[in-house]
Amino acid sequence: MKVSSVTILYNFDQDVINNIKTYDRYVDEVILIDNSDNEKYAKKFENVLSNYTYISMNGNKGIAKALNVGLEYSKKAGYEWVLTMDQDTYLDDDIVKKYKNIVTELNDEKIIILSPIYKFDRKKKIEFQGVRNVKYVMQSANLVNINNFYKVGIYKEDFFIDVVDYEYCLRANKNGYRVLSCGQVEVNHNPGITRVTKIFNIKYGYCSKYRIYYQARNLLWTFKNYKNFSILLILIYKLFKVLAFFDNKKEFLKFYFKGIKDCQEDKFGGLENE
Repeated sequence: MKVSSVTILYNFDQDVINNIKTYDRYVDEVILIDNSDNEKYAKKFENVLSNYTYISMNGNKGIAKALNVGLEYSKKAGYEWVLTMDQDTYLDDDIVKKYKNIVTELNDEKIIILSPIYKFDRKKKIEFQGVRNVKYVMQSANLVNINNFYKVGIYKEDFFIDVVDYEYCLRANKNGYRVLSCGQVEVNHNPGITRVTKIFNIKYGYCSKYRIYYQARNLLWTFKNYKNFSILLILIYKLFKVLAFFDNKKEFLKFYFKGIKDCQEDKFGGLENE
């Protein structure tokens, strides 16, 4: 069972290199897809990783495009499974071995994605034993079956960033494939920036106005096409979070509703002047 990892990079620092070093020994090859603004990072991994391939996208082409490039490389190189990693995710143990044990035990040709339990600072970890069928998961630290991946189709590149993982999982479910959440697999994941309110010490995720735009646009498209009610709730929650917690609400709301408008007008891809 040959396994590669595909890690999407963007204007990264030493912490990201340290994250990758926590899992390079667990996979047969580390594939680095770099969406950074220039190629100054190309030599950062020399004499650091044992077996890796670095591919520059020559600028930010979006996470979906980068993932597709990594999966295509893995397919041509003969890998059967791919561990898809965000640059802000790191491992404490060999989750690839745990995933392999689950695949062997279940022996189910319809498995397309295995996903871990995420540990991060603003959300209580969900604990359970065994595996669960789920509608969608975050993309980081997923083990993806390459053969089934191409039967369902590639990640939706015109989303550019955000909701790429949710949309793909819903599409996979629609086509009869299994997306599994694995209770015995845990990873450390640090998405976005955590902020805390002055009153009640409520933790929430903060992001740029551009991310709010992509989230609103892509969540609305996904809800309209899959009629998944929880996706609609996430879309509403994003609006609530801006209204309740964000500074400069007017600017963030402008981008939120621009995302809604662009979805309705079928305008996708990356934003200019981001």
